[in-house]
Amino acid sequence: MMKPSAILILLALLLLLAAGLLLVQDARPVVEESVTAGAPILKNFNSDSITGIDLKKGDVKVSLAKKDGKWLMTSHKDRPVNGDRVKSLLENVKTARLEKDRKGSDELFALDEKGRTEVVFTSEAAKTPLFIGKSPDMSKCFVRLDPKGSVLEIDKGLDTDAGLRSEGDGRILDPAYFFDLKVLNIAADDVIDIAIKKGNDVVRVQKVLPGKNEPIQPKQELKPDEKPIWWITEPEGAPADESAAGSIASTLATLNAKSYADNVPEKDRGFDKPSAKVKLRLKDGSEHTFTFGKAEGDDVMMSVSGRPDPYKVYKYVFDNVTKDLKKKDDDKAGQPDPHNGLPNFGPPGGGPGGQPNIDPATMEMIKKKLEEAKKNKAHSEVPPPPPPPAKIEPEVKPVLPPAVVKQPEPKIEDKKPEDKK
Repeated sequence: MMKPSAILILLALLLLLAAGLLLVQDARPVVEESVTAGAPILKNFNSDSITGIDLKKGDVKVSLAKKDGKWLMTSHKDRPVNGDRVKSLLENVKTARLEKDRKGSDELFALDEKGRTEVVFTSEAAKTPLFIGKSPDMSKCFVRLDPKGSVLEIDKGLDTDAGLRSEGDGRILDPAYFFDLKVLNIAADDVIDIAIKKGNDVVRVQKVLPGKNEPIQPKQELKPDEKPIWWITEPEGAPADESAAGSIASTLATLNAKSYADNVPEKDRGFDKPSAKVKLRLKDGSEHTFTFGKAEGDDVMMSVSGRPDPYKVYKYVFDNVTKDLKKKDDDKAGQPDPHNGLPNFGPPGGGPGGQPNIDPATMEMIKKKLEEAKKNKAHSEVPPPPPPPAKIEPEVKPVLPPAVVKQPEPKIEDKKPEDKK
């Protein structure tokens, strides 16, 4: 028979075990079968009616507002917002479904005042709050509908949709998640003129029609069979590297910046002494000037005409849009020549009377070319000279090529006096 003292000891051990079990249950999440699995977390949530979203985590706040059909970040200078990310957040909130009801400490689910992210959706009818905690995995997260309500596990990773990212041992609300960093949104084929100033050197390429010796002009209609090519028009006429020119147009037409340069003081951005400027002219006559400032590690500061805020872009972007545009000698064979095979003549625009500026060396080259053509009877456009009288040499007048019509010179700021010589 068991002694009374032993029985008391066993009862004490049972009480300790029961107390320990209660403590463990409070420290880890457990499933409570009080929710309806598959039910929406927000009933009658109309994502199309939402006109404002406010997010807050700790001291960081982000406010988004829909104005004239576009989302702006009203907490950050009314900067454009990435509409796809707002759409994703609203759609996932609308379609999120309950999976389990959880119990445990607020800190365990990151739903305490310090760890949670507060989101308020505003429509004309009401304000709808949602408190987002951490995720057990990428496709789920813990939420509450009020600060002290039930902890709900849902089937959507709303923490990522709300702009949270890992930093160190925790998660932070990153306003940059919602930035729309697309600088331009134009078609690369619409670019007809590129002028690049790097240091004191200026290079300009324009689209021209082979055989017509004139650049494409803004709003000029092209025939279906007319295929323009890139041609260097400054500092002197020369074939352009089609791939390089096309790459510059494509890069700048669809450029996404890395970030805004808010953390770089204005005096350190280098726009007062730019490392390069690139000016695009489009078919419709509009122009966009990109000014590149100082490099900071792998980043280069950049500003764009018509945009109030400076950007950071990767250094490889700067290198790509300021590269050599001359066609390599081994690439020239078989390529169309807008000057019909005649030697390159000087800067387009010509001298008095609309004649091209031709230096003496080039003039000699043209004369020799015409003389050779006459001897070989291969130049049908130059008729043979009449028989000369005795002891009188015939006068040979070279046929000069038509001038390349120069478009208005692109105005690139900060051009030094010595550039004009």
